[in-house]
Amino acid sequence: MKKLFTVVLALSLMLVCVPMMVSADTSVYGTLSGNIGNTGGTLTFTPTDTAIAPYVLTFSITSAEEADQITSFTADITNEVSGAINGTVSGKMNINGCDSVYAAFTDLTIGGQPVYLTGNFAGASSGDFVGKIMVGDAPAAVESIAIGTATGVAEAQVGGTLQMTAVLTPESTAEVTWAVWSNDRDVYATIDRVTGVLSIVAMPADGNVLVIANTLDPNVTTQNYTVNVTPSTGTEVTASVEPTYTIVIPSAVDFGTLQKIDAIKEATFTVEATDVFIEDGASINVAVTSDFVLASGSEQLPYKLYNGNNDEFSGTATGLAYTSFTSTGTDDGKVTVNQNDITAAGDYAGTMTFAISYVLP
Repeated sequence: MKKLFTVVLALSLMLVCVPMMVSADTSVYGTLSGNIGNTGGTLTFTPTDTAIAPYVLTFSITSAEEADQITSFTADITNEVSGAINGTVSGKMNINGCDSVYAAFTDLTIGGQPVYLTGNFAGASSGDFVGKIMVGDAPAAVESIAIGTATGVAEAQVGGTLQMTAVLTPESTAEVTWAVWSNDRDVYATIDRVTGVLSIVAMPADGNVLVIANTLDPNVTTQNYTVNVTPSTGTEVTASVEPTYTIVIPSAVDFGTLQKIDAIKEATFTVEATDVFIEDGASINVAVTSDFVLASGSEQLPYKLYNGNNDEFSGTATGLAYTSFTSTGTDDGKVTVNQNDITAAGDYAGTMTFAISYVLP
């Protein structure tokens, strides 16, 4: 379980006495990097002034009292390096929780200005620390910190991100550092320590991720905020298969030679559907439009159309359903004419127009 620590640091800084101008504004006196664990560690101090060579500060924890899992423990840490400048640093250290340090030197100034240390435990290995020693006025004191989200909703989906927000009271320029709290922090979620963008990696066993924010102000208690994690809806994979079919309708139907007698003459034809590959429940519809009249000049000879179900089509038809297919097959139809209706000899012709449509279920 990761724990938040409150610490008192006692530091002795060995600094080469090289004159350095310090302005009234806050400035970086030097950077710190190294590893501090629960029992101590070392940091390399690299002054901003390149005329001062880097050197190592050694810390050791001399006492600790653990409170609850997200509160604090108190420890004395002393720097075993001695030098021209000595001072006691008092602040908060937080190892494995918000992973940050804010500590102000007491009884120590540089160029007449206060000195403080800030940094984060941010690295590939536990305890890796990157920080800086600042000279100048510290940010305005913070009384409280309120954590929220940019969406106003404390919920994030596996594979998604959530922008965390922090409101400081009173308003301050104090830096806010972010972390997540869990035994296997990086397994379930990660968070950008500076921007506060939370990324959900996997579903925690209890369905929650605890987000921690720290202002690096030693007077403010670190706050936490629970984000509910919801399962990923997954990635939809889609594909489309176009229907295919061929409808064969004869280009002509021939009655042959007619003669005026009291008899019905018929001619058969077939409408065929081949290579039918369509959706379940869909159909291929065939409709007919015709006046069902054979004409020779001004002479007219009516005829009738029948489909495979022996449905009759005569008179005037516009887009009437003739037949339909849901698979490969045929419809055997016919046309008939009453030869007794012939009024004159001649060559007669007429037209039937068939329209094909694909109807979805």
